[in-house]
Amino acid sequence: MAYDLCPPALIDQVLADSFDAPLTRVGFKKVRPRFYVRTRLPEMNDVIEFHRDRLDLVLIWGPSLNFVPHITAGVENVRWHRTPKSAHIDLRYSAFDKHPQIESSIQTTRGEQELLRSTQMTLSEILPKALAYFESVRVFSDLSAKFREGALHNRWGWTLEMRYQEHLAYCFYLAKSGQEIEARKMMSAWLSRGFKSFRPETLEKLSQHFEEATKTPVTVQ
Repeated sequence: MAYDLCPPALIDQVLADSFDAPLTRVGFKKVRPRFYVRTRLPEMNDVIEFHRDRLDLVLIWGPSLNFVPHITAGVENVRWHRTPKSAHIDLRYSAFDKHPQIESSIQTTRGEQELLRSTQMTLSEILPKALAYFESVRVFSDLSAKFREGALHNRWGWTLEMRYQEHLAYCFYLAKSGQEIEARKMMSAWLSRGFKSFRPETLEKLSQHFEEATKTPVTVQ
């Protein structure tokens, strides 16, 4: 098929026409183009995002956890993402990883008709899986099984330890859920596992936040 790159304005309009209404009906709000957030449970937000993979788009989903810091790229600031506007997925899912038998990309390089077709396929085949994931997380403790699943090797052999933000999120989840011994073991592994590219002051700040998390476990289960 001939290469025919769709303009960003057209992509955003097609996504809005397809996803704004169904996501609004289940409580999501569009924070910005291609990014939807729902506040539903204490200490977290549900996030659905259209992530650029090369030139195409992939629908990704997962929780943004209020108690997990993240490290901004480049400047290496340690920031919180506690509001819908600042939400950041801490445990990421996509059909590309979990449902490889389904076409997982919204095509943006093959013209408007292919953009429309692949968008409708994502709406009908992938969005229900994202919503079902959130439906399976009804209380804070339900995240335990999700993190355990995320820690398994994916289809390319990647483990949680290779995804530094998700690994960090698991450390903080264990701390906030009162599993201090396991949390400390995992945080120690995080600090020692190849993240020496981070500045010492960044690691020190994260360590301080981790200590605070161990002292303030979530009581709403």
